[in-house]
Amino acid sequence: MGKRQFHLTPNGLPGVETLFTILYSEGVQKKRLSLERLVSLIAEEPARLFGLFPQKGIIMEGADADLVIFNIHSEDTISAGRLHSATDWTPYEGLKIKGRVESVMLRGQWLLQEGKVVEENLHKGRFIPALL
Repeated sequence: MGKRQFHLTPNGLPGVETLFTILYSEGVQKKRLSLERLVSLIAEEPARLFGLFPQKGIIMEGADADLVIFNIHSEDTISAGRLHSATDWTPYEGLKIKGRVESVMLRGQWLLQEGKVVEENLHKGRFIPALL
């Protein structure tokens, strides 16, 4: 994609899909990062930085029900062919990882359940302006 027409090349660096798993595998599993610190870095701190806390970034009454179910016992190898990015590559190709995102919930709706995409719930995101 985009070899002769660069404007068709997807922008950015693929990595959002693998971010939590890589930080868990390379950080928590290797004792470089506590699980509590990882959750704070991934959820609470970005929500605070963008002025979205406490609607986002925390599990509490009144907050959006955004949840991740993570299997700490799973082992895998990252492969671009199995990722959902618009790109056909990943800088983490072949990286052996521990842990796997099993399910993802956005505002109480499953987007990924037991490793399978819930098609009818995709593309239901909404713009929330950051309060910077």
